[in-house]
Amino acid sequence: MWFRSGRSVGVRTGIASAFAATVPLIFPRVASAELSWESRSVTLEASALDASVDFAFPFENTGEAAVTVTSIRPSCGCTAAQLDEPTIEAGESSAIAGSFTIGDRRGKQSKTIVVRTDDPDRPVVTLRLTVQIAEAVRATPRLVFWRDGEARTPKTVEVAVHEPERLALTAAELSAGEAVSDLFSVSLEPMDEAAEANADLGKSGPNEAAAADATPTRYRVTVSPKADAGDARAMVALRFAEALPSHYRAPALMVRTMGTAPETAEADGAAGAGE
Repeated sequence: MWFRSGRSVGVRTGIASAFAATVPLIFPRVASAELSWESRSVTLEASALDASVDFAFPFENTGEAAVTVTSIRPSCGCTAAQLDEPTIEAGESSAIAGSFTIGDRRGKQSKTIVVRTDDPDRPVVTLRLTVQIAEAVRATPRLVFWRDGEARTPKTVEVAVHEPERLALTAAELSAGEAVSDLFSVSLEPMDEAAEANADLGKSGPNEAAAADATPTRYRVTVSPKADAGDARAMVALRFAEALPSHYRAPALMVRTMGTAPETAEADGAAGAGE
């Protein structure tokens, strides 16, 4: 029994070894392809003043056969991506490169780029692009208003210029024409030394010295309505020494008075009583 069993095992082992030796002859090994990416996720920082920001996803064909990229599809029209040569031979390196358009986008922007290839083992690769867009100028608050019956005392807006090396704030002006100048007055003053330096250099350009410090330069805009300003509204525009990029719009301030001021209401009441 033991001899018989051992003989059976030996026969089976011999058959398996013979079959394994003949498989490569019957089914020759197919060269494989593989794209190895340096990273499938890219994170970039950009400014709202930038028109666009460039990116790249480098890769290498570490396989033994050529790979052909059949399509590249970004998830948004704001993202453009391309490849110089669609076919990448074994051992060659390349990159999916392109640009992201800033436009009016702010904050964290997350996009994907779907890459399709003729690699049967991995036909689809998803790349992830993250762009953090920093605001160049921030005004707080953007809306200044006086309610009905509220005293027409001056109110202020803080303006922070986050890129003083590229922007020099020089003025805050009413932008609704001469009619509102009889109802409101506006003034601009620096809140720190960096803003003062920028104001001094405003006519010649932004303050490069202030740019060495990561903190923004800060200004105070004071809006003062006239006592007899009833229901009125106006816009306050921020003016800079240099021309702004065509895609960028600096924040504008809206000012509004509603109803009448206490002193005006009292005066109207006294006049009515006299009649």
